[in-house]
Amino acid sequence: VAFAPDGKTQASGGADGVRLWDLASGKELRRVIFQKDGEKDRGVAPNVLAFSPDGRLLAASGTTLATAASRVRLWDVASEEQVPPLLWEVEMPMEANRSPSGSPWLIGVDSKVVFSPDGRTLAMNRYQKTIPVWEAATGKQRLLLTGHQESTCCVAFAPDGRTLASAGYDDTIRLWDMETGEELRTLTGHRGKANSLVFSADGKTLVSTGDDTTLL
Repeated sequence: VAFAPDGKTQASGGADGVRLWDLASGKELRRVIFQKDGEKDRGVAPNVLAFSPDGRLLAASGTTLATAASRVRLWDVASEEQVPPLLWEVEMPMEANRSPSGSPWLIGVDSKVVFSPDGRTLAMNRYQKTIPVWEAATGKQRLLLTGHQESTCCVAFAPDGRTLASAGYDDTIRLWDMETGEELRTLTGHRGKANSLVFSADGKTLVSTGDDTTLL
């Protein structure tokens, strides 16, 4: 589920697609289809939903069972049309990453799509080592952040949108320049992966919580 920034609408995702709800009345407003036209596998469901900061766009991400690809779709939910227009979609093959124990990753459980504060770009962590960054208007991949040695597990934009923080199963947190895609710094300290990241309002402090039960 995801709340719109104005707090009036909630989006929920399931195997039957995405539904938009009016929070004052509890009534369903509209539905959005996550599957492609003609797709036989109707069990393809989004596991991540995110509204843009202005609430005009809704992004959803999930894993296609037939091809094990990571799918991202973006709709214009501010449109007056009963079925919100699909603006673009991206589908990326999943890497054959495995967990430290040797078992396959449970694809998609920890993935997250986040908008930059100005709503112009989206970044996504997933069970891959790389982090794609797209232009919200076109779906064009603007950056592919490379540096983590294991799959990523969470991402967060700084308030000014110029820096992205990411955490991975390599037990590191990395800071990235959103203009160039260059890695700025690697932070360590957790005995295990960090599973949550948040910047302070002034962007000068980054807080992480980890599987080791510590907050840094």
